[in-house]
Amino acid sequence: MHSLTRALPFVSSARVNTRVTEILTATAIWDRIPDVRTAREHLRSMLPAESPSA
Repeated sequence: MHSLTRALPFVSSARVNTRVTEILTATAIWDRIPDVRTAREHLRSMLPAESPSA
């Protein structure tokens, strides 16, 4: 997750953003582990903000 977090700002891809969302969903069960929680927070912070629906 840390490597992906470092690379994410350099990639503009809906497919990658979808995969990151899948990773965040799949790792939610480990959110009580401090290292995993920190990694998830960093990864989540690198996702682009969702645009509001029209």
